[in-house]
Amino acid sequence: MDNSILEKVVDYREGNNEALLDIIEIFNPLINKYSRLLDGEDTKQDIVIHLISVLNKVKLHNKDLCKDKVVVAYIAKSIRNEYIRLSKKNRKIILNESELNLDIEIAYEGFE
Repeated sequence: MDNSILEKVVDYREGNNEALLDIIEIFNPLINKYSRLLDGEDTKQDIVIHLISVLNKVKLHNKDLCKDKVVVAYIAKSIRNEYIRLSKKNRKIILNESELNLDIEIAYEGFE
């Protein structure tokens, strides 16, 4: 790794898309882990989109974020929080869905 994560984030914000690809590659194992746990369609893309939004929102002028390990922990924690949010969303969808069973017969006597 020739540059630090912080330098790559700064490069990405200045318009270097190669830096973004490097950051995604660094966090790819974590993204893959959470997308497998969610086991849903397009979950990997949702997490990558969230990563990009975090990179755009991170406050680089904050003196607490001037260390590389702090930036890595911040991004990893935000990816974990997005996983939790998506997990809750998927769970709510599953709980509200009902199975369509075409084998159920409706008795017409009750409707007459």
